[in-house]
Amino acid sequence: MVGSLVGGLLTPKEKTEGPRIDDLKVQVSTYGAGIPQMHGTERIGGNVVWSTDKIETESTTEVGKGGGAEHTDYRYFVHMRVVLQETPRDGSIVSIVQIFQDGKLKWDARSGLPVATALASEENLFAFFTLYQGHSDQLPDPVEEIYQGGPGTVPAYRGVVSISMKAIECPGGRVPQFSFVLSTSSETVIEVNELADAPAGVTSYHGQYIKGAVWHTNYTDANSDGNGELEVYFSHSGAAMTLERTIPLLFCEVGSLTTFVPIPCPGTPSPSVIRTRTDANEMDTYIDIIDLNEGTQTPIFTYTKGTLDYPFLSSPYATAAYDPQSEKYVMLGGGTADLQTKPAVIDDGTIITCDAVTGTTVGPVGIYNDVVYVVTVAGGNLQMETRHATTGAVLAVPVVGPALGVSAVFAQAAIFCSSQGVFVSVPTTNGVDSRFFRVTDSAWELIYTADILQQFASASANFYTDGNMSVVGPSSADRKYEVVRPAISISDVRVKDIIADQCERAGEDRYDVTGVPDGDTIHGYKIQNPASARSNIDPLLTAFAIYIVDEDGLIKFKKYEDITSEATIRYSELGQSEDASQSPDPMPLSRTQEIDLPRSVSVSYINQDFDYQTATETAIRQVTESNEDMLIELPIATNSDRAARVAQMVLFARWRQQNTRSVKLSRKFAFMSPGDGGTYEYPRGTFRLWRVMSQTDTGTIIEQTLEPGDAELFTQLATGGSGYVRQGVDPLPPPTALEILDGPIMQDADNNAGLYAVMESRGAGWTGAELLMGNSVNLLESVGTVSNESVIGSTQTALGNFTRNVVDEVNLVTVNIGEGALSSITRDVLLAGTSNVAAVGANGRWEIIKFQRADSLGSGLYILSGLLRGLRGTEWATGLHQVADRFILIGLAGTLRPNLDPGSIGQTKIYKARSKGRSAESAFPISYANTAEGLKPFSPVDLRKSISSNNITLTWGRRSRLVDNVLATGVIPLGESVERYDIVIYSDGTFTTIKRVLSVFAASGVYTSAEQIADFGSNQTTLNVRVYQVSDAVGRGHELQATV
Repeated sequence: MVGSLVGGLLTPKEKTEGPRIDDLKVQVSTYGAGIPQMHGTERIGGNVVWSTDKIETESTTEVGKGGGAEHTDYRYFVHMRVVLQETPRDGSIVSIVQIFQDGKLKWDARSGLPVATALASEENLFAFFTLYQGHSDQLPDPVEEIYQGGPGTVPAYRGVVSISMKAIECPGGRVPQFSFVLSTSSETVIEVNELADAPAGVTSYHGQYIKGAVWHTNYTDANSDGNGELEVYFSHSGAAMTLERTIPLLFCEVGSLTTFVPIPCPGTPSPSVIRTRTDANEMDTYIDIIDLNEGTQTPIFTYTKGTLDYPFLSSPYATAAYDPQSEKYVMLGGGTADLQTKPAVIDDGTIITCDAVTGTTVGPVGIYNDVVYVVTVAGGNLQMETRHATTGAVLAVPVVGPALGVSAVFAQAAIFCSSQGVFVSVPTTNGVDSRFFRVTDSAWELIYTADILQQFASASANFYTDGNMSVVGPSSADRKYEVVRPAISISDVRVKDIIADQCERAGEDRYDVTGVPDGDTIHGYKIQNPASARSNIDPLLTAFAIYIVDEDGLIKFKKYEDITSEATIRYSELGQSEDASQSPDPMPLSRTQEIDLPRSVSVSYINQDFDYQTATETAIRQVTESNEDMLIELPIATNSDRAARVAQMVLFARWRQQNTRSVKLSRKFAFMSPGDGGTYEYPRGTFRLWRVMSQTDTGTIIEQTLEPGDAELFTQLATGGSGYVRQGVDPLPPPTALEILDGPIMQDADNNAGLYAVMESRGAGWTGAELLMGNSVNLLESVGTVSNESVIGSTQTALGNFTRNVVDEVNLVTVNIGEGALSSITRDVLLAGTSNVAAVGANGRWEIIKFQRADSLGSGLYILSGLLRGLRGTEWATGLHQVADRFILIGLAGTLRPNLDPGSIGQTKIYKARSKGRSAESAFPISYANTAEGLKPFSPVDLRKSISSNNITLTWGRRSRLVDNVLATGVIPLGESVERYDIVIYSDGTFTTIKRVLSVFAASGVYTSAEQIADFGSNQTTLNVRVYQVSDAVGRGHELQATV
């Protein structure tokens, strides 16, 4: 064994690498690519005009037992700018509606989306791309200047709409393909949707929105004595709220003071509330931060009564916040009158009292980047006051904002500070026009107003925003949380406006589009490459049955369906000639043969209802000898009904033109023009509308070519194909609940200094999770993935103590496991199988149990009975249980064991469980210092004593953490590198004063007569003893305590 250890130290670690690319260059567009003109809404691929080389990052992890090998993975990113289209000539704003990556919809800003889809888009990285409009005052992108060498090294890209994309990941080293749905005819609308509906609270309630989820807490104080419990509810992406855990609050002695209630603390990395409490004598006061995800309660400040009199009572209008940059807390609005106007900053256990605010009414407090922000009212106006979080001094004069308003509920104003800025929400009594502001160093900028529900007067208002989407709640009567988001509402564009634009681009102002009705609109039209104005408008002429005539010095655009008769030509006026001769047929027929006419007409178009993919609609003539099929390509974005109508219209129009006629008229009719309609008497006595296709004035007669003027042909309706389905942004998978189980090992393969990381889905749509671990949140590395989930819950009742070595049929325990399920087993399986094994308790007091019966009460509640207690050496924890203990069903599903070495024992590490499909930033960090409980030897058993010549010999039975070979050899494995025990002799049965410690290397030891006389003054017949097996990695294990 020693040889293998030495060899392992002398042999270099094996190092492996994941796929890595050699060429980091990125190909960008070359000169000559067309810049599209956009009308309405369409999908564009764009041209990459600037990009960094691929930026390589690497992460190295240790793999294998004992960290014997290293594996390095490489990831690649780029920054790039993509030119999308020409800046609109009228200077209007272009909006990004959707973003596709490699053909898959990743971001959607349309109105009317489901809440889950909207939130998924909001959390996506694409929400933070920068869209440049290309106006004349546009400046270069600062990031591009940094990469290119400083100011003046990159163009401003004026005249084109472009998007600057940062930190785009390149899977496998390949730069993704992006396409964008842009709109020149959209407007922003403010949508308000219900996000979550929380159950009613008993004493008070409040909530917090963090990382895509609502964490709602109901505070219950049945005795109105300042003590109680927090019921923590969770909702993700609009899903129904579920009970996550119940947290019994630490003792607080405040008599009838019920103002010591927890309130939200925005800015913390995990959902948290803050609470003030006192000890039983009301002398020592504690300010606790309560982590709703972990259920922990940690004092962040402690003081003695008289040194600082109640600096912060958690009253309904008190507010608090956390600065993730400086790691400081700030509180305001409770306690003594003096401290109600002075923000109290807590920094590493010390308190800093800031200068008092000057406003007459004090509102909420926030903190970010070591700056304290307080919303106040002075002279009827909102204002923002700032203080230095380290010195407490005033930083600047207050930034005065708008008038408060008679209907505003200032007591429910809220502030949110982040890297995106400082934001304030001010609701109103009637919920109409509640205002949301961004506050800068000099002004209050109104982001939008929204119709939100009134906030409850005795609950701390929740407010979250990323500068775009906001979440507020809970509301008054129904405990609702609402999401407010600006969405894009798309409008069609008028065909006549596109035609006019093309005429003006061609320098032609002699146009008349009054003949094209305002009702002729189109969803979108993209002119991809440079072409003549006539070529650009041809698709519109075809789609909307428009024709052009040069008339009265103007280029007039008219509709076929609007043909009217400009003159009536009688039979006697037909057949004119220059020599006065008579024509045998005054209106001769010209007929196209049928085989030259189309059997069908197919229209290829861009389907607006199918992610702007190409689709086809076809019209077919049922009876014909023709076999010609006609294809018309319309590069316009429209729906299937419009395309079907065009196909049918073109088919009928071509067959209508099978028969044309020609006439010769006197110059009396020289006023007529091509495109005009006329009523012609032919044959005699029959009047019919014909349309002039062409007209020639010879100077003596007028020669016309005519086609039937059936205007009804162009007004018919058609129904296109159905069933087209747009992509939707996949709702984000639910977060992953993570529990760190630092307990006994459950199998021999886990015999290391690691711990168990147990993961469970927090909702539907979960496909697995990745465990991240590191020394800080910025140095996390993957240590494994799971595709199945465990069952995690909490106890509703405290599991009673039990010391007998039989099945516990006395105690019951009720557990709440949410969406999971438990089942019963037989007594034989209970005694000999591996099913229904669970850990109950918390780190430092886990008990491993097995249960035979699981009786469902509904809603995730089960009563467990028929219990095997104290398994895997945890009998020492059977009497340490509390209400709201964690319950973890133990198995391979959803469980990983990071392989930690003994050097990591006692070191604090950060753990995150990242759901597949979500970013690491979306997961809550858990900080834990590993105690390597799995390496602690079990307590010895069956302590016995024998006395010979006044020497006392103590013997006991050894237990092992390992089970291998027991059945095959009957030998219990040692489990440690050497067998060693500590025998601790105490003075009496209180086990407080140690008389002697004996170290032995076998399961027996002798307490000699001389040692007894030295310790007690005489030989002893009864000893109070603790026996520990000793590990060379963690020291003493759990003790065997006995009086023998």
